[in-house]
Amino acid sequence: IAHSFLEDSDLSRSISLTLQDLGKYLDVDRAFLIRFRDSEQMAFNTHEWLKPGIQSRADSYQDVPISELGWWVQKLSLGEPIELGDIAESDVPERVGASLRRDQIRSLLALPVIVNGELVGMLGFEMLDQPRRWAEEYTALLLTVVEILGRAVERRIADRDREQHKHELSAALKEATKANKAKTVFLANMSHEIRTPLTAISGYSEMLKNDARLTKEQEGWIDQVVASSGHLSELINDVLDLSKIEAGELPISLESVELSKLVKGAVDLIQPIAVGKGLKLRVQIDPAVPEFVETDAKRLKQITINLIQNAVKFTDRGGVTVHVR
Repeated sequence: IAHSFLEDSDLSRSISLTLQDLGKYLDVDRAFLIRFRDSEQMAFNTHEWLKPGIQSRADSYQDVPISELGWWVQKLSLGEPIELGDIAESDVPERVGASLRRDQIRSLLALPVIVNGELVGMLGFEMLDQPRRWAEEYTALLLTVVEILGRAVERRIADRDREQHKHELSAALKEATKANKAKTVFLANMSHEIRTPLTAISGYSEMLKNDARLTKEQEGWIDQVVASSGHLSELINDVLDLSKIEAGELPISLESVELSKLVKGAVDLIQPIAVGKGLKLRVQIDPAVPEFVETDAKRLKQITINLIQNAVKFTDRGGVTVHVR
């Protein structure tokens, strides 16, 4: 029985075979399993085994309100079997006794099926024409059977929940992949839309640089526009590489970089913001710092700009000094 419940993937078949084996072994007239469904507050006779010549009553125990089985549920919820050796002499409520006599049941043994600490059903055995004293060894055996049944149901529930969780994860992954693809398309389109006017800004800025009528101050302004346009173009390229970043594949390109020039270039980009807030933005580079370093110029410039920009953003008066040591 244990092997059947734990190894057979078809739980319903295992229950039917178990009822057959137990019915024959115990020499009863009828063996059955009634399932309680709390969600519907109904009881159902899901499985039945009959001795040859005994009429089935499974149809009479379909869609039975659990409220009509209150005495049975109350007793079985305690985890103990109900032994009625002789219905005629049993101390049961009149309504329960009348129901058993109507079905011509003379003796009955009912055992609780417990799953995850809750009563989910009843395993029953009936004698129709004679009383019977249910031996303790039989009761002990059957309690073991319902315990095995409960564990088998628990395992099926766990397997079902695991499959449901797996299905939900798969569906979520598909949705995430779909959303990520849509995001990539959106970013590519937006980057294209941004790049179009940026190209014009960069082009006209380069043309203005060659205008001999510009003053030194105006040339400085144009240089800032050109530098800012170049930085923005780099950021757009990074947006297009977003899928690589999310996959942990951020490309790093090492090269020899003049550190002071890079830092001063970052400061020059933020200088207009600092001036607008009335702040002084200065750079101090330690003489011991090497003139050239091996690094990814684009990444280091992004980091430096972000640090300086945040410092200026959260400073209300005085100034900001960038120290390179």
